[in-house]
Amino acid sequence: MARQEFTPTPAEIRRECERIRSEWSEDTLWKRSGLEQYRHWMPPMVHMPQTHELVETITDP
Repeated sequence: MARQEFTPTPAEIRRECERIRSEWSEDTLWKRSGLEQYRHWMPPMVHMPQTHELVETITDP
């Protein structure tokens, strides 16, 4: 007897992916998202010049 080839529909693939992802831990989800380096994101540091730096910039010939 010949074996029939199974080709899932896009909806079936989506449901199976959702089922698999629902079993992942938060760590696994972050790792697989490709965004793990942003998990503990902090805003960028902005250099705020001190008063003496501003005075030096203004008075520097």
